[in-house]
Amino acid sequence: MEILKSFKTKNREKFDIYAFRVLFWGYILVSILFIDRFNFMILNLSLAYIPFELSVIISNMKYKEKKSNRLLYWVVFLLWLFFYPNAPYLITDFFHLATLDYIDPMRDYIFTSDPYVWKHFCYLSTGIIFGIGMGLLSLKLVYKSIRDITKKISSNMFIVVVAILSSYAIYIGRFLRLHTLDLIIYPFDTIKQVVSVFSSEFFYFMLYITIVQLIIYAIWKLIRD
Repeated sequence: MEILKSFKTKNREKFDIYAFRVLFWGYILVSILFIDRFNFMILNLSLAYIPFELSVIISNMKYKEKKSNRLLYWVVFLLWLFFYPNAPYLITDFFHLATLDYIDPMRDYIFTSDPYVWKHFCYLSTGIIFGIGMGLLSLKLVYKSIRDITKKISSNMFIVVVAILSSYAIYIGRFLRLHTLDLIIYPFDTIKQVVSVFSSEFFYFMLYITIVQLIIYAIWKLIRD
């Protein structure tokens, strides 16, 4: 245990990266072998995993060595920004808990103790929390890398801008039912839908989800620091 603790202290980010990788593949394995509900979590969590690995690539890139490296760096960064909203998107998957029959039909307003219900409650909740955590680490890795390059960018400004862009993407995914991959497969149709979403409901949604993301980040930062 002391060896593990020492490794975590000296190599915190590396430990976190490998831990998230192991947990991700463990979750996918459990999903395939033991879960017969909420199967959409395999796709949703996989889409959230892509920006995580992209952020690891970004954090390991040598920006200043060659001009070609710089171009590649920003290409990977744009890919990360493109896929990143899939992590906070998982927040909205909490709504699926409402589909569980968690009230005992024989006793009004009393929660059921049915193991099936609680297994899937824990499965969905764990996946959402894990995906959000993966997104937070991804955000941290990318910010640190960009800060080392620009020396000027404010962490607060970076987080706020990414949160706003993510809220926009989450709205598109949740209400237009578009995935990140749709922009690649059907670019013109997707862009046409994306630019036609503005309404009062849209701006309220943007505000609420942005606030939730910032609160989650603030809590995570307090715990980490």
